Amino acid sequence: MTYLNFIIPTLALLVAPIHAGTHTWSGAGANTNWSTAANWSSGGVPFVGETNVTLIFPSTATGFTSTPNIANLNIDSIQITPSSTSSYIFPDGGVNVRLTGAGATDFTMVASSRGVTWQAPLELLASCLFDVQNSSSPLDIQSVVSGSGGLTKKGAGTLRFSTGAAGNSFTGALRLEEGLMELAKIAGTHCCSGSLELIGGTCRIRTSHQILNSSSVTIDGATLTTLPLSGVTSVTEHLGPVTFIGGGTISATSPNSIGFLSTITKETDLATSSITAGAPSGSISLQGAVRTIDVQTGKVRMAGDIVDGSALPGGILKKGAGELQLEEASSFTGVLTVEAGLLRVGDNGALGGTVGGTVIESGGAMALGVSSSVTLPAAEAITVRGNVYAVYDSEIAGPITAGGLSRFYANSSRVLTLSGSIGGSPLELGFGGLGSGTVRLAGATSNTYNGAAYVFGPGKLELAKTSGNAITGTLLFDAGYGNVKLLASNQVSDAGNIYFPQAGYFDLNGFNDTVSFLWGPAAGEVNLGTGTLTVSGSTSLAFGSSGTPAKIYGQTGSRLRKLGSNTWTLWALVPNGTSYHAILAVEAGVMDLRGTWMGEIECLGGTLRGSATLGTVKGMGGNVCLCDFTVQNFTGVSPGNVQVAINGNEAGVSFDRMSTSTTNSMITLTGQTLLATAGAFPAIANSGYRIINNTSTNAVTGTFTGLPEGALLTIDGKPFSITYEGGDGNDVELIYLGTGAPGARITGLVKNNNGTITLQLEGPPNSSVPVFSSLDLQEPWTAVGSQTLNGSGLANPSVPNPGNPSARFFRLGRVMF
Repeated sequence: MTYLNFIIPTLALLVAPIHAGTHTWSGAGANTNWSTAANWSSGGVPFVGETNVTLIFPSTATGFTSTPNIANLNIDSIQITPSSTSSYIFPDGGVNVRLTGAGATDFTMVASSRGVTWQAPLELLASCLFDVQNSSSPLDIQSVVSGSGGLTKKGAGTLRFSTGAAGNSFTGALRLEEGLMELAKIAGTHCCSGSLELIGGTCRIRTSHQILNSSSVTIDGATLTTLPLSGVTSVTEHLGPVTFIGGGTISATSPNSIGFLSTITKETDLATSSITAGAPSGSISLQGAVRTIDVQTGKVRMAGDIVDGSALPGGILKKGAGELQLEEASSFTGVLTVEAGLLRVGDNGALGGTVGGTVIESGGAMALGVSSSVTLPAAEAITVRGNVYAVYDSEIAGPITAGGLSRFYANSSRVLTLSGSIGGSPLELGFGGLGSGTVRLAGATSNTYNGAAYVFGPGKLELAKTSGNAITGTLLFDAGYGNVKLLASNQVSDAGNIYFPQAGYFDLNGFNDTVSFLWGPAAGEVNLGTGTLTVSGSTSLAFGSSGTPAKIYGQTGSRLRKLGSNTWTLWALVPNGTSYHAILAVEAGVMDLRGTWMGEIECLGGTLRGSATLGTVKGMGGNVCLCDFTVQNFTGVSPGNVQVAINGNEAGVSFDRMSTSTTNSMITLTGQTLLATAGAFPAIANSGYRIINNTSTNAVTGTFTGLPEGALLTIDGKPFSITYEGGDGNDVELIYLGTGAPGARITGLVKNNNGTITLQLEGPPNSSVPVFSSLDLQEPWTAVGSQTLNGSGLANPSVPNPGNPSARFFRLGRVMF
């Protein structure tokens, strides 16, 4: 018996450590301790060494105060269900309640109208799951939570950390997945010392400084907000590194403040994340330093007053390809830098105080307007090396320093007004719009930037400076058919120029401007309206080409003035449907005109030359080269010069000729002096050079000064005479009177049976010669037409032989070129 009495207890001791039990609280004992057997309705008192320990606190218990007093007890699961009339209270029993983290749910609070107050210290041996289902009253943990594990809260109810003179020290993550979690310990006593992970639900900060400055904060679809406890005036919280994985919100309700001590990162989810501060006095603090906001994809919204939070200035460095949206006025005084991605501005004061300024780097962009127009103040200095555009009609009133590849544009149907001065030395300064978007350069301060301004389509650039120039140098039309319109005169610097490497549209809109050059190989279009464009440069350049002619036109009274000592070659084309034609005033240098110009041309000075179809040309003191022009009319208005060069026998190529274009064209030579030169042309004796081919029925009015009909003149040592009745009776010809090769001759003829005679002619290539016939070699000789010899100097015309006489004689007149 003694042996058995000894053995049985020993066996009991061996079995007890491996016993696994569920223990249900009744609270029927004489005290509230866990170590009192009468307090457990089933399972008995839990004991140290027991495995799979589950403690159940039902709503049917007799007592609802339960004091943990069993040291070193490892608990796998606690399940609490308050009654409809009584809340559970777990006082501090002087020991840690140790949660193993081994259960599927370590701590469960079942839904009820009453709550749970937990005052006993908790020790997390591993990561533990708290399922708080009760949304009516909270699970209020008023003790210190310690241990190497973490705490995850799920369920629709509220988990609150409150009171306590010491902060929680557990080193794992505090994770919220569902429902509500409140951080409400004594101000400055932190609720989590590890990371804070908000994956769902709402986390409320109800007293100040509940999160360690070194704790990282992760938000994915959750809300972190402030709501002071009753009796607490305001809440201030400082956050370490913050990462938004997906959507989510950080919110400081008025008059509370949330400050940032490190980087804010938005990761690869496209959802929108928000950081907000409520009016009138809620704030988002930068804590006196530059804070990095790295938005990799998606969007981060910041709505509320972003403040320095210190005597030192606070700033923002925006990184990542995603979007940072600043929706309300802020007062921070440091620099806001957009290194990458998009900054969207939703308020006139969203960029903070005007001391620090804003920098848009080459990889970044700034969009103006979230839901309405934005006007950035005149004191806000902006440096742009990237893109700036308007989502709604918006204005930048302050100075802009452009650098790198700077572009300004507006969305379709929107206007971006830049009313401050634009300075800097950008590699490329671009303006334009998407669709019908417009950028307007306005204000009373001249731009001072160095370099070219690029305009790209399909939008519009409007130039509207009330003082000074909008364009300081080259205005260059880039891809997309750029569109430029003047809203005031003198928008382009007199030393500037307009360059069309791509097709584009420049609308003077009835205003006046002066540029150094108007040039480029593309089919640029210039609409003068009723205005005057003066081109005054001294470098020889061309506008348009034979395959891509330029279009310059305007209404009655519009003028294109050519000044400067250079040669300006203009390949011009009149657009279809354009009934108004500008006046071209040649005042200096050489105007080399090609293509078509149907407006009036005033040759006031310099020289007009080229090969083009023209309207009325007026000699008014300048030089008109006959060259290879076809004109409606030529009128000598005031003393001037007509230039002719004879260097060969091909009209319009090696000698100059002007032709008329209509049967009622008028040629008036009064007051014009003929300036002729003759080079080493292949002289043909008694040959004529038709320098004005008058195709109209009107005779030439007047004669060149000092050269009446038949006058003799010497051109570079060669004898000539002049006639104004040449050709078919009203052409102007210079007749060579010197020696030279013979003219055309008849080398044979054949009488045909059809009443014609075929002549065989030989003479200077590409010349024409009149043919005359007679029956008896006596006057009068009858003209039977003018024949043109081909490039080999041959012709075989058939001429009439009326009456088929027995004899007919032929002779040739003077060879004409």
